[in-house]
Amino acid sequence: MLKNHCERCHSERSEESRSGRERLTGSLLERKSLLPLLQGQQREGHEAIYWEHDGNSAVRQGKWKLVSCYPEYWEPHEMEADRTEQHNLADAYPGRVREMAGLLDVWAKRVGVKPWPLPGMKPETGGYSAPDYLKR
Repeated sequence: MLKNHCERCHSERSEESRSGRERLTGSLLERKSLLPLLQGQQREGHEAIYWEHDGNSAVRQGKWKLVSCYPEYWEPHEMEADRTEQHNLADAYPGRVREMAGLLDVWAKRVGVKPWPLPGMKPETGGYSAPDYLKR
């Protein structure tokens, strides 16, 4: 939303920011402005949308969505036919899994996604271990 606000206010931005990429706290954020849509205009969509949180990853490309809940395997879903993601199509579409997992890997490296589990994590619980000074 900051990108939209800055555009609306005509603020100066770096060339990197104008290109739709901005580095914040060591990560590269990629986004597109919503301003054209808010002004009733058309806007070019994303080729794919990626996300990662606590080792869980996903990529959405067209009607396909590939998800993984750490540390499990990849599950592709055809979203037009399976909006609630009930049917894992990995066996039927292994090429789709490889292709989309590759896209996600390239994106993760490009934006600085950290490998999971992070240092200090307890993978079996998904939680952080307490520092020694907090332990009783």
